[in-house]
Amino acid sequence: MTVSSWNHPKTSCTNNLRRSKPIQTGTLFVILVILIAIIDRPLSGQNQPQSSRQVVIRECRVKLIDEAVLSSEQTGIIEIIDAQEGETLELGDRAVQIRDNVIRASLEVAEKLASDTVEIDFSEKASQLAQVRYEQALKANQQLDNTIPALELQELRLNVQKTLLQIDQARRNQEVAKLRRKETFETLQTYKVTAPFAGVVTKVHKKVGESVRMSDPILEIASTSRVRVEGFISSKDLHRVSRGAPVQVQLDNPNFYAGNKVPPALPGKIMYVDVKVEPVSNKVRVWAEVDNRSNVLRDGLTATMTVVPRIANRR
Repeated sequence: MTVSSWNHPKTSCTNNLRRSKPIQTGTLFVILVILIAIIDRPLSGQNQPQSSRQVVIRECRVKLIDEAVLSSEQTGIIEIIDAQEGETLELGDRAVQIRDNVIRASLEVAEKLASDTVEIDFSEKASQLAQVRYEQALKANQQLDNTIPALELQELRLNVQKTLLQIDQARRNQEVAKLRRKETFETLQTYKVTAPFAGVVTKVHKKVGESVRMSDPILEIASTSRVRVEGFISSKDLHRVSRGAPVQVQLDNPNFYAGNKVPPALPGKIMYVDVKVEPVSNKVRVWAEVDNRSNVLRDGLTATMTVVPRIANRR
């Protein structure tokens, strides 16, 4: 064997190291790129501005918005109660009628006076007669001087002016009579208690035949078509909740829903954010108005409200 054909072990190892060095360098470069990508990648939930996250408010209280205690504007005797507890009234429906015989009689008198034109007709006829007498006196003096003395002519002219003023007075009296008729009619309406909104009668305080005074409670009415959902948020979330922001309301206890099924979330919007922060709890009161579909939300129940903040067009 010749010397040139023999490979020295040291030389062989050196060649292997030279061939593996590019491979190690490439591997290190890939690892470095991966590490940079991991460091630069934002953590979960940080890809959105903090102010755009949803705010979940738990243990919110459901309250009615439209509820009222109905009373009469007049003192009198209850003649009719049109609805009992549990019955529904539409907007403007009569709920209670107070006895109104006397005021109805007054309205009839007022209608007669308002439609009476006798005073106007008489004044117009008297004015025509006064005008004829004055014109005849003038014509007599034109035919023969001083037939009618000047003082008498002046009295005739004043009488004409007087009758014209009497016509105006009669017309004004009729206008006043019409206004009194309207006043009496409006007073008559106050003997009737009507529903201020569509709702259900929740309580009746009086019975037919009982006497009532002004402002005495007669019955109570409430509407469940819209409700207020009220809760408290932490002051640190205050910048993420604004008036008009949309919300989703979920009833906490599904047992109150038909079939014990989980009721659907109901949409609404924030109507009020309190201007004060509770000093002890460091929380702020907010409430939303929610359309109460199918009467899912009942007064007194609790619900969870999720607020979706509006970044733009804040109020």
